Amino acid sequence: MEPILFIAPSQIVAEIVKRITVEMSVSFPIEIGSNQQALELANAYPEINIIIARGGTAEIIKQQSGKTVIEIAASVTDLLLAVFQMINTGQRKIGVVARKNIIDDVVQDFQYENLQIFFRPCKSDEEVRQAIQDLTQLGVEGIVGDGAGYKIGKNRGLLAEQIASGPTSVKRAIHEALRIARAQELERSRDNKRAGQIQRHVSDIYIDLEQAVAAIEELTASSQEIAATSQETAAIAKIAHQKVRNTTAILDIIRRVAEQSNLLGLNAAIEAARAGEYGRGFSVVAEEIRKLADESHRSANHINATLNEFRDSVEGVLKNVEQSNTITQEQATATQEIARMLDNLKEIGQKLVDMAEKPL
Repeated sequence: MEPILFIAPSQIVAEIVKRITVEMSVSFPIEIGSNQQALELANAYPEINIIIARGGTAEIIKQQSGKTVIEIAASVTDLLLAVFQMINTGQRKIGVVARKNIIDDVVQDFQYENLQIFFRPCKSDEEVRQAIQDLTQLGVEGIVGDGAGYKIGKNRGLLAEQIASGPTSVKRAIHEALRIARAQELERSRDNKRAGQIQRHVSDIYIDLEQAVAAIEELTASSQEIAATSQETAAIAKIAHQKVRNTTAILDIIRRVAEQSNLLGLNAAIEAARAGEYGRGFSVVAEEIRKLADESHRSANHINATLNEFRDSVEGVLKNVEQSNTITQEQATATQEIARMLDNLKEIGQKLVDMAEKPL
């Protein structure tokens, strides 16, 4: 449970608080202090954010410390007890001067036979001084007040009686402080639970991001390897295409040789015909040369057709490889960009993990 500090206006109230805490089986520090000591006492317990105090002390702490302040409001019994004590002194004109939170419920003056009671709720010590000054002009010689009213009245030479906070008022303030403390503890517990859930979710996100980064890095490596392989394949296809061109040049030479052989065979046949009987053997050789030339020419044409088909296939492969290489390079670039973005998300995830691990 959240800790509580009780600042009592007097030793009597402090003793009442001690008895009540024993009855309620609760424990918290109890200090005795006035308005001037309010902030000093509150700051002496930096770990405590719930303070029970009365009157001006409560007002000062509330305005200047930012802590939760439970004000002790005097009960009607407390007020009447102080008034009766003043009446017992023989006073018949009595002024009741206190903070609004103490006597705000009693705002009308009271008169019975020769007894007059004037109620003056005030917001500040300055208003208390002015109220007491006005009351003295009305013939009031007895002041019933809270801490400030009692002190100022006494300093002006008036008979003064302090409104004490009785057990009922003190117990009511303690109950309220305990209720707030338990509510804050419950809220803190809920916040811690939510923080734990957030931390688990963030940790899961971070793990998923790490796995995604690892997968993208592996994909990037594979894409780069594919790109390198595609480049090698493209280079091989280019070499094959160049060799086809070289082979075509050799075929051109074979064609020219075949044509020359054919002409040579034709010329030999003509000369054999001119030689008549003597050129018959030469004529047979010339015919064989022509047949060989024709066969060479047909073979060259067949090889050329085959090479053309092969060249077309190689060109198609080369074109596809170049397209594949372009796509692979683009894929590798895109994958690297995704990896970079995932790295950024991973850094954000780590920051979220660090934030979730910090205590509230």
